[in-house]
Amino acid sequence: MMSSYKEHLDLKGLMRSLIGLVVFLINIFMKNISSHDHNNHLKGTKLLPCAEVTTQDVWVKTFPMLTTETAIRLNDVNSDGIEDIILGFGTGADAFYYPKVVCHVYFPKSKDECGGGLLALDGKTGNEIWRHYSAHEIFAVNCNADLNGDGIKDCLGGGRMAGFNAINGKDGTLLWEFDDQNAKIDASNVYTPQYITDVDFDGVPDLVVIHGGDPLKEPGSETRLVGRVLVVSGKTGRVLKWVQVPDERESYYSPQVMIHPDGSKLLLFGTGGETHGGSLWVMKLNHLLTGEINMAENIYTDNFKGIMTPPVLVDITGDGIRDIVMAMFNSSVIAFDGLSFTKLWEYHQPSSESYSTPGVGYFNNDTIPDFIINYQTGPGFPIYYYTQTTILDGRNGKPLLSKPIQMVVGTQTSPLVVSVSGKGNDIFLYWVSDCHGVQNKSDLEFDFLKGTSVHDQSRADFCKLRFKEKLYTRMYALSSHMSVPGTVVYDSDSRKSTEYSNPINYTALGLEFLYRHPGYQEDYQLYLENENPDYENRILQQDFNDLTNRYDDVQLEKLLSSERALERKYSDPNEYSIPEYQNDGRLYPQYYMQQPNAGNERYYPLDYRQVPERYAVVKKPRPRKINAAWPVQYLPVSQDMSGLVPRSGYSNRGKRTRVKRIKRHFSKPVKKVTFARERRHVGPHDGGGIQRVISTGTLAPSISKGSTGIDLIYATFWFYPSETQGLLPEDKECIQSRMKMEKERFDPTNAYYGMDHDAYEEMVTEECLKKSGHLKNERNSKKGYNPFNRQMGQMTVYRTHINCACTVVDKASKHKCAKILPFEEQMWTSYMGLYGNCVAKQRHIF
Repeated sequence: MMSSYKEHLDLKGLMRSLIGLVVFLINIFMKNISSHDHNNHLKGTKLLPCAEVTTQDVWVKTFPMLTTETAIRLNDVNSDGIEDIILGFGTGADAFYYPKVVCHVYFPKSKDECGGGLLALDGKTGNEIWRHYSAHEIFAVNCNADLNGDGIKDCLGGGRMAGFNAINGKDGTLLWEFDDQNAKIDASNVYTPQYITDVDFDGVPDLVVIHGGDPLKEPGSETRLVGRVLVVSGKTGRVLKWVQVPDERESYYSPQVMIHPDGSKLLLFGTGGETHGGSLWVMKLNHLLTGEINMAENIYTDNFKGIMTPPVLVDITGDGIRDIVMAMFNSSVIAFDGLSFTKLWEYHQPSSESYSTPGVGYFNNDTIPDFIINYQTGPGFPIYYYTQTTILDGRNGKPLLSKPIQMVVGTQTSPLVVSVSGKGNDIFLYWVSDCHGVQNKSDLEFDFLKGTSVHDQSRADFCKLRFKEKLYTRMYALSSHMSVPGTVVYDSDSRKSTEYSNPINYTALGLEFLYRHPGYQEDYQLYLENENPDYENRILQQDFNDLTNRYDDVQLEKLLSSERALERKYSDPNEYSIPEYQNDGRLYPQYYMQQPNAGNERYYPLDYRQVPERYAVVKKPRPRKINAAWPVQYLPVSQDMSGLVPRSGYSNRGKRTRVKRIKRHFSKPVKKVTFARERRHVGPHDGGGIQRVISTGTLAPSISKGSTGIDLIYATFWFYPSETQGLLPEDKECIQSRMKMEKERFDPTNAYYGMDHDAYEEMVTEECLKKSGHLKNERNSKKGYNPFNRQMGQMTVYRTHINCACTVVDKASKHKCAKILPFEEQMWTSYMGLYGNCVAKQRHIF
């Protein structure tokens, strides 16, 4: 299948290969000499494994109203010599379209966009350095290059709803924004960008990025948005070239740039989605720059599920060429040869799916890297019966653990690995999300009530729904010298007092805003009247018959522009111009392909889980003009605000009841001190919110004086669960049995006479749920998007120092204790590796 590339290996290419092999052997020889001392391979010296892992908090910070689904990256933005923390975030305000007033209510510094953004934290203290808000959640971040020439690397942020910005690393201001209406599809996401050559010759490296995904469509829908490969100017954000993926499928993939031994620069990318097949593709970069997508070669195809999760690029054959190890979404982990792209080995986890990129390190006592993987078993997102984590032998893909580590909820984070000196001493970091009291449960199947949206399903409290138990989350550190599951690094049960601290009364904040801005009181009443599931869960369909009633003119134009753009398959040569491509070697390999080296120069592209949660689509009750001067209409908090309600009994719509209902909220003045007290007595004191761990953390150089360990930075968040009704096996059995009696609804003497099929099924379902005691009383309560009463959760960021020690070391003997390697020698520090390019730092173990 890949023969065309092999045929291109002419004599010159073979010479390059031989030169590369010689360089590789020399490197191994030199590393062998230099590593003897570091790995304590001295004559007569035995290296003991450090199996006692210890942890200590460096700092902990909480951020109300924020969530995060991003990997965490490092970038020294305050120039103090300590790497600072950059992470993308979402907010509880985010939805497909949300009323801008919600930003004024809860995020007044954000102006009109508050769905997500980028956050910079001081690496030393955890204090916020800057925050940049965007329209929607940011989950793909790349802080690899200085785009504006001020000496500090700037950050690219990609995410939901075509969000793609360049942010000034120094102060968080906007450098440029992706807004090419011909290349842009508003409903599709932007995934991790990778730097390539400076194709427009402006002195700044340019980017290749996948723009795709169709999060608004229901799983299994026939029509999907076709993914696009974009070439973007790093300096201006201008689209230089774009083309649809070769098989015209959707794409949720973050691409990789590879260099073959013949000097070819290759682009690796995937297509397809959760319920639609796709392929893994490779093509020469110059073919992309000339728009020849037909030259892409197919490495692997699955007809039922797509290729979405980025791989690990690491040599497992010993030929000096990085191979490709991928956790496919179709229950398989596959290793491909990095030269021929043929399959090396394959491991199956039946009826499972994975959103997690493998972690790579040395678990057993050989010289080939091993892989920790995470797979979820069930019908498909978001319904999974259990999750399993295991470690695979890099030689053949066979499990190294006697049995997988199993949990009934699971997380979608990607594992990390702490490199330790010696053979098979590495420490694998992985997450467990489970329910208390279910260790001996065998019947784990469940479902949701018919008609429950995917959005609500994904935000359900699975432990309460299935077992009437509470959720807990833990991070473990595991090596081959520890018993499974390993040492606890983080435990959510012991962190509740921190993570649920300072709860906010969102209702009070909304009412305070209304006190200050009485012009919004009528809108507030409209939102109260419209709080129902139809508004929260409406999904944007392909027909646009009622758009003029659902969206304002600006939103309508954006949607129609996207529809017009969908008809195109590539960029118009007259609209996009790139200077003639020349393979002059200026591909900026330091940005995407170099081996990690010691020193201050670090490049950190990143990504997050490839398939995001489904969006709610919010309907604005009615269009209205907003007074442009409203931000200056503030009143002192201590002022009596009850007089702000119109004295007339009628609103502008002539309905007395609306004003009466609003006035009840405004009947008492609210003072500043009273408001502050109230905030301390609201919210989920007992952990009533539910936690999700999606963001992958990062290792970082230790900032503890005199320490020999390493730091770990990670984030958790919680939110208020959706109100859903679950169906357990006994409920489904009861419903199926009762539905066999459906003919009784045609009997005039029967109580069900006259019901149609749906009404009968609903009644039978309710009866069965009552019989089992699983019927939730609150499932029919009103819900919807109310910008004046938006319940949100909280994010917590941790910096933890990790060290390890040997059980017993006799100082008089020649036994030495293995040590955690310095940060610059770590193999797999973060999601998609140290540079965010999926390249693992190759360690040579002898």
